[in-house]
Amino acid sequence: RALPLRTARAADQEAGEIGTLAPTSQYIQTATAAANSMTATVKPMTSHMPRLARARAAEAALGDPDGPFARAVAEQLFRLMNYKDEYEVARLLLSEAARAEVADVFGDGTETTFHLSLTERQRAAGAKRALGPGSRWVLHALRAGRGLRETRLDPFGRSALRHEERRVRDEYLDTIEGLVATLTPATHERAVALAAAPALVRGFGPVKAASIVAYQARRAELVETVPA
Repeated sequence: RALPLRTARAADQEAGEIGTLAPTSQYIQTATAAANSMTATVKPMTSHMPRLARARAAEAALGDPDGPFARAVAEQLFRLMNYKDEYEVARLLLSEAARAEVADVFGDGTETTFHLSLTERQRAAGAKRALGPGSRWVLHALRAGRGLRETRLDPFGRSALRHEERRVRDEYLDTIEGLVATLTPATHERAVALAAAPALVRGFGPVKAASIVAYQARRAELVETVPA
């Protein structure tokens, strides 16, 4: 029996659960700790604390130190820094949450088979390979190799989607710097919308590629909007 594991969406869920915290300063601290434990990113969340502080300071100057702009920056930076690549999918599938979900539906001791697109060709064709209980070492190897992310030794880093994910992230960082520098009461609403726009980016493989196209369209629309 096939089970669409909820843990396949766990990265978004973890971000959402952290997002229930208040105020923004608490969210930033919690999200940073979660991000750095979730993945071995080349540029961990802690390296962007000054950027988050500038966003909060700019909004505080308008009279709202815990406003929606700084919150959106923290939330979406968390998501873009921890994009769901092969390493993160392996971590999610091997997590206690995934095992508990299978046990809850099928009972303890159930053997699981994962159907995954492991190569660029498989993802392009929408094909998947079955990894049975004897193949779990592949997932363990992927999880253990997450420190290779964005290095010259990263076997997945050259794919078109990985390049696009990094481009979206880096573009977002530049966008935030520009929004912080020009934040005023007149530009605030547009700045919040632009800061929150990456929420459209989600999923894995072709689903994520399509969501990036939707995000880019929304971003272009907001960029062209002239503040009242």
